[in-house]
Amino acid sequence: MWQLEVLDLSNNTLTGEVSNGLSQNKTFLSQLILSNNKLRGMPIFSKMDRLVDLHLGGNCFTKPIIINASSVPSLHMMDLSGNYLLGYLPNHLPVFPNLGVLHLRGNYFFGQIPKSLCQMTKLHTLDLSNNHLSGSIPSCLNSITSWKEKSELQEFLPYFDQGGEMDGEVKIIFFTKGNMHTYEGDPLRYMTGIDLSNNQLTGQIPIEIGDLRELHSLNLSNNFLSGHIPESFQNLEQLESLDLSHNKLEGRIPHQITKLNFLKTFSVAFNNLSGRIPYEDHLITFDNSSYIARIGVKSTTESLMGALIGVGSGC
Repeated sequence: MWQLEVLDLSNNTLTGEVSNGLSQNKTFLSQLILSNNKLRGMPIFSKMDRLVDLHLGGNCFTKPIIINASSVPSLHMMDLSGNYLLGYLPNHLPVFPNLGVLHLRGNYFFGQIPKSLCQMTKLHTLDLSNNHLSGSIPSCLNSITSWKEKSELQEFLPYFDQGGEMDGEVKIIFFTKGNMHTYEGDPLRYMTGIDLSNNQLTGQIPIEIGDLRELHSLNLSNNFLSGHIPESFQNLEQLESLDLSHNKLEGRIPHQITKLNFLKTFSVAFNNLSGRIPYEDHLITFDNSSYIARIGVKSTTESLMGALIGVGSGC
């Protein structure tokens, strides 16, 4: 048992708590996949110095999941989404030096987004959507190197075969381009994104977000963000999906956004924007639903949620 490198018990109806014998003993496990069950309790993960991939999403956890960063130095993927975790995101969230994927979507976290996230400089995808987070978006997110400089997950993931192909077991789910997508294989290497949608965030969008030149997806919809859309967004050269809908943004849509040549999904609907819609370059391909409602055009179009609400597994 302790020689196992991959343990996948996902998509069952397992109940009870995660065994301390599994989570608190030194093992060879690099992947622990327990998602989509009915597990409860307060698991403590320690001494798992080879653990890279931890999936606990879609369970019935309500209490904090304790993970000592120093005891899991190789941790790269952590998915706790779709549980019932309640409380403040800790002001001093443990800094996992190699973490590339952090998904906490669909829980009951509240309070501000901790600035300690900005120290996890290898993050590729961050999903905090569908919680109750408040306060402003940290401007220090521009310190995360993977969103500013081209990099691949291969640089710090140990499970590629000799041909450079990623293990088919490794996958993440991320909401982008208007839909929930599963990324695995080669697309997972290059996927970068931030999803803070469906929270209670306030204040202006930091201009520093425009420094994240390698970002592919940005979803800030369904919050209470105010102020102008930063002109610095013109620097988001790799952006394919941008959703700023259902906020309190005002002013004009920056003309510079027309230069985002890879943009496939775009919405600023349900804000307080004014002025001319920049129907130029490839933005002319987007229909009125990207802009309507509170932008000087009346509409009865129903509001669409910017992200799916994460839920547990029928606890």
